Amino acid sequence: MTVKKIKIKKKAIIILMFVVVFMPLPLSERTLMYVMDFSLDAVINNKPVLTIRGYERFIEDYDIENNGKLYYVNDIGISDDIFLNRNLLKLPENYFPKYEKGEAIVGFTYFDFEGNKKTLLEFNYEYGLLAGQGYDVVIYRTLFFTVPIYIHTWVS
Repeated sequence: MTVKKIKIKKKAIIILMFVVVFMPLPLSERTLMYVMDFSLDAVINNKPVLTIRGYERFIEDYDIENNGKLYYVNDIGISDDIFLNRNLLKLPENYFPKYEKGEAIVGFTYFDFEGNKKTLLEFNYEYGLLAGQGYDVVIYRTLFFTVPIYIHTWVS
């Protein structure tokens, strides 16, 4: 192999690393909006997401599109536009959803049940009095794409 071919291969490997290898890039508001939109799309359209066990759907037996209202809770300080663009309703204070009529809640937060700040984004989906799931979302980024991985943290 010539020296020129070796140099070209090294450059190709370096470029490929920037495209494929996950980098410790800071999370911008745009990245968070992408992950939120991706999560909402997975719930509303029953699409699979990447979890630590492989690709899974959030809810196997609940079809939000053919059921009641979908409310949201946004505790991360980002604009509510992403929810409003999908026709979700802000959960009114002191309102208890009518789960028996198909109402459900999705939410994003950086706080746990006790109010302590977390380092990972948490995505929660409640669709019944004793039916819901919570996920920590690990967000990996490269220069060209973002990959959210969902870690199941609670279920009721």
